[in-house]
Amino acid sequence: MLFAATTGFSQIVIWNGEDKELGSDGGFWVRADATVVEEGGNKCLKITTKANPEGWANEHFNAHLPFSADFKGLRRLSFRIKMEPGHNVLLKLKHGSAEAHRLFYYDGGNTWKKLNFEFSVGSNNENIEDDPSDCWLEIWPFEDNDATHDAGNVGKEIYIDDIQVEGPMVNGSAIRTLADDALKGQQVIVTGSLSKGKYQCTWDGDWYNVDFDDYATLKSKISADVCFLNLTGATVADGDGPQLRTKNPNLLILSPSDFYDTDNVIRWDELNSRNNTPTMVLTDGYPFYTPIDFHANTVHVYRSLQAGINTMCLPFYVGQAEISTNCKIATFKNGTTFTFVDHADANVPFLATDVDAAVDAGTGLTFTDKGVCATGDLGTTFVGVYAPQSAKDLYGINGDGKLQKGGSTATINSFRAYLTDVSEAREITFEDETTGLTDVSSKTSDGRGECFNLAGQRVAQPTKGLYIVNGRKVVIK
Repeated sequence: MLFAATTGFSQIVIWNGEDKELGSDGGFWVRADATVVEEGGNKCLKITTKANPEGWANEHFNAHLPFSADFKGLRRLSFRIKMEPGHNVLLKLKHGSAEAHRLFYYDGGNTWKKLNFEFSVGSNNENIEDDPSDCWLEIWPFEDNDATHDAGNVGKEIYIDDIQVEGPMVNGSAIRTLADDALKGQQVIVTGSLSKGKYQCTWDGDWYNVDFDDYATLKSKISADVCFLNLTGATVADGDGPQLRTKNPNLLILSPSDFYDTDNVIRWDELNSRNNTPTMVLTDGYPFYTPIDFHANTVHVYRSLQAGINTMCLPFYVGQAEISTNCKIATFKNGTTFTFVDHADANVPFLATDVDAAVDAGTGLTFTDKGVCATGDLGTTFVGVYAPQSAKDLYGINGDGKLQKGGSTATINSFRAYLTDVSEAREITFEDETTGLTDVSSKTSDGRGECFNLAGQRVAQPTKGLYIVNGRKVVIK
C-alpha cells in the first residue's frame, strides 16, 4: 500500500509513527521484521537485520516504505536513527524506474541521531519530482554495496523515526525554487526548517563531501528591502544571522530559538522579557522596519552626525543627554518652529541641537536598555525616514538650522527627517515653552543666561521685543 504523507507545522512528514498501532508494520514492508514500538516516549519503527531466507539479495537488511507525497520543491530528506555500531547509512529514493541515493555517516553509540540527505545536488537529483507516483524509499543501515553483508551485522536492531522532507518555505513552496532577490517587501514569513551541515555520499564509487546551507539559500532569495524575517513558524538549527544580514544589516530576525550571533535576533520565547534582544544594530543607508515591540539591551546606531543641529528619528525613546553632553532635543510644533523638550518618543522625528562635535558613521551612537516600538506613523509635515529615499522638493535642515530644498538627485538616508512645506521660510526657529522665548537663530553659545537689548545693555526684566539671551537672538512675545 502507499502511505500518504502529510504537511506538518515545519516540514512535510512522510512517517513519524504516532498514528500507527503498536506491533503493526506501520506501512513498511515486513521483510526486516518491521514493527512499530514505543521507545523514549515516541512511537517509532524497529527493524531487525537478518540473512536472506527467500533469495532476494540483502532484502532483509533495509527498511522499505512505499509513500506518496508532494515535495513542494523541497529536496532534503531527513530521519532519526538509533543503532549500536557506527556506519554509513544509505538512503534510496525511487519512483518508477528512476532512483537517487545518498549516504550519511551515523557515528554509533546507540543514541538517536538525525541524518540529512540532500537531493538538490549530486547524481540523479533530476530524478526527484515534486509529486511522484509509485514512490518508495529504502533505508540501509549497513549499505548494500556488497553482494553479501558481514555476518556480524545480522540480528542488529535499528530504530527509525521522523522521516520527513524539509527546508525553508514561503507561501507553501520551497524557497530554493525562487529566483534570486524574489522575496521583497518589509516582512517575509518563513516556514519549514532552516539548518546547515554536510554529509558524504557516493554514486560512482568515489566519496564526495556535500554541504547544505539553508541560510545561504534564504539570503540569496531575499531582496535588500526586506527588513523583518519572521521564523516563528519554522524549526531553526545552527542559526546564522550574519549571513542573513549580508544584504541589509538592519534586518531583524524573529526566531523560535537562538542564533550563534545575536545581533538583531529577537527571541520569540522571551519576547515579553527584557532580555529578548541582546544587541540591535541600525546602519545608515539601509532600510529598517519592525511590526512588533521588543526590548534591546544595547543599540548601536551607525550614522554620522554633524556638529550643531541634526535631524533624527529612532524607534525608541531618546533622552537629550544620550546623544552628547550638551545636546538638546526639539520636536516639531508647526510651520518651521520646534519646541525644546527633554526627550523624544519612539518613531517621533526630532532635532538634536548643540551636538558637541561631528560623529563618524563608523563610530555612531550607542544606547542601552531600550524598548523598541513597532514602526508606525513617522509624522506628516516633519517626517521621519527609516529607509533611504529621494529628497527631491523636500526640505532638509543643515547644522546651522538653515533649510535646504532637495534637487532632482537629492537623497535622504535612514534615521533622519525632513520638512515637506516651509512656505518662504529659510531657517527654523525654536520655542521653549517653559520660558515663552522663541529663538530666531540656531547659533549656539556658551552664555550663562544674561539678557541684553540690541544696544548691548543688560536687561533684568525684559518685556516684549528682540533681545540677546545666552548669546542668541530671541523675541519675547
